[in-house]
Amino acid sequence: MPWRTILFAKSTVRLGWKEEDALGGLVLALSSFALAWPIFGAKYLPFVDYPQHLAAIAAIHGASDPRFAPYFAVDLTGSQYLLIYFVGSLLATPFGVDGAGRLLVWLSAASLPWAVAWFLREHGRPALLGTFAAAIALHIYVFWGFLNYVAGMSLAIAALAGLAGFTKRGGWKRGVLCSVLVLLCFYAHAQAYLWLVASALIQWLAMLPRLGWRLGWWRALASLLIGVPSAVGAFLWVWTSGVLEHGEAGLRSGHASQMASVPPVFIPIHDTLRSWLDHSFGMYVDGGGRVDSLFILCHFAVPHCHPRKS
Repeated sequence: MPWRTILFAKSTVRLGWKEEDALGGLVLALSSFALAWPIFGAKYLPFVDYPQHLAAIAAIHGASDPRFAPYFAVDLTGSQYLLIYFVGSLLATPFGVDGAGRLLVWLSAASLPWAVAWFLREHGRPALLGTFAAAIALHIYVFWGFLNYVAGMSLAIAALAGLAGFTKRGGWKRGVLCSVLVLLCFYAHAQAYLWLVASALIQWLAMLPRLGWRLGWWRALASLLIGVPSAVGAFLWVWTSGVLEHGEAGLRSGHASQMASVPPVFIPIHDTLRSWLDHSFGMYVDGGGRVDSLFILCHFAVPHCHPRKS
């Protein structure tokens, strides 16, 4: 079988919308509108880092404004959070900075149920179950104001769902869609991107028995090609952010300039991984982080417990 056919051949089985999918879409839409009420109805959003995000959006959006230009220098090469701030700058034109910030919070939170529903549907489960994710859409990371990470979570799950569909059915359009989602996930948050890479490997291993070794390995190769744009983006960020010179990168706006005269501080990789795990699972003494993480991990695990033939 030609390699192009193996990598990008489409399945002859067409998956149409079922009645439960239509019902799930309706419930998901209602949950999205329900999540909009507290975000757009409150006079002030009580999110810790939210003012910082608004300030970054305002600085980027007003870079050409003579009232801002003398005081702010916008350098996008030192930041990896380009997605949220770039989209926020575009939205600030019709909606203002505060309106753009609220829209970003809503889109980041409301997209979680849709991403989970897509993931479940790709693994043969009802999309309607994804609506349960709306119950934790305004989770602890939202209230801490980790807007980039919140968006990265939803994009990572959506990319994982897209990769599942591509692994089963192929098609260059699905491949392009997956590549875009993975790239957007990286530019939302690097940590969510790394979790996506690890989850994609676990998902591929779980799907391998159903695919067969030959097709599975070829689809794994195609998935590596899908990840090339995001890998290039990660390389450019590492190369230009100062991490090679100073041992850490200017993730947040303004930090890169503060590290210009700081000597290198390189942390062992095992300490870095341990701190990331603690940040994701053990940082919040109220248990919110653990509950959210277990909820998401269960959503990943359930489709593989009793796999169905697609």
